[in-house]
Amino acid sequence: DLVCSVRASRPMSTDWKRNIDEDYALSEMVFTDYLQPGEDMFALLAWALGGRPSEVADIQWSDLRLYGSRKKNRYVIAVLTTVYKKGSKPGGKSKNMYRFIPISPKLAKFLLDRKLVIEEEFQRLKKLDSPPDYIKDIDSIDELFICCNGNNYFERCDVRKARNMCRDRLRSIGIEESIFRYFEKEAAKSNDLSVWGEEKSVTSYILRRNFCTMLLSFLPLWITGC
Repeated sequence: DLVCSVRASRPMSTDWKRNIDEDYALSEMVFTDYLQPGEDMFALLAWALGGRPSEVADIQWSDLRLYGSRKKNRYVIAVLTTVYKKGSKPGGKSKNMYRFIPISPKLAKFLLDRKLVIEEEFQRLKKLDSPPDYIKDIDSIDELFICCNGNNYFERCDVRKARNMCRDRLRSIGIEESIFRYFEKEAAKSNDLSVWGEEKSVTSYILRRNFCTMLLSFLPLWITGC
């Protein structure tokens, strides 16, 4: 029922109960309140989509798209642009950046519930005799970013701030970068200590790694929301 329930990059000899408990803890933090700050939406989408931070921060409501009939209730998120300095640009790190990523029905409902609240607030502000300057040039909330700045739905999050908050979230539930160093440590069994490298502090990029390993083994269950 989670966005993803295991991290396949963790070695088989470790405590899988702790592994799943960490995912539950992350779910409780970023997957329960659809009115949460934009930085937590950043962590959720990084977890659910496996996108690069600059890609996740640039996802707009227009990128949440129905796939097929409404009866099947299947949605995808289009990843088409990336944050560049203070603006956006099409494309990203490589030509493979453009993609449409399926999301589970649970995540789709979470996002649609949030979008409905923002739409109501947008329409309320538009009807004022003197609408705020920051919405005067906005024709639809589809132009807004899902990962907003705090509780300001009309401003995109700051990528650096969002990454730092995500790192703090991950640290608070005990997720450490070392659990994603399994293959490096396996190589180190050859007694070549140079392959170990230096341990890094936990970062939001861990969620991208997590998604990639999950994608290989659990995509069918994840798409159907099982």
